[in-house]
Amino acid sequence: MTQEQLIDVLTGARAAIDAALDALAAVAGDYECPHPADTAEKMPTAMGSPQQNFRCTACGEMFSRPFEEG
Repeated sequence: MTQEQLIDVLTGARAAIDAALDALAAVAGDYECPHPADTAEKMPTAMGSPQQNFRCTACGEMFSRPFEEG
């Protein structure tokens, strides 16, 4: 499997997970995790990306934030 194929598979999986989380939120209520800084785990980020990828250890959601200065 090439790197591009792996990225496509992981992107599709992320979209499916995001859709499942949205469906769960619709069933369970409008819960929105604020992703506190102490629950954010850094994840691999593509070289040249303007934002760092994170995974919230509280809710499991993947999200991105701009890189910290310094």
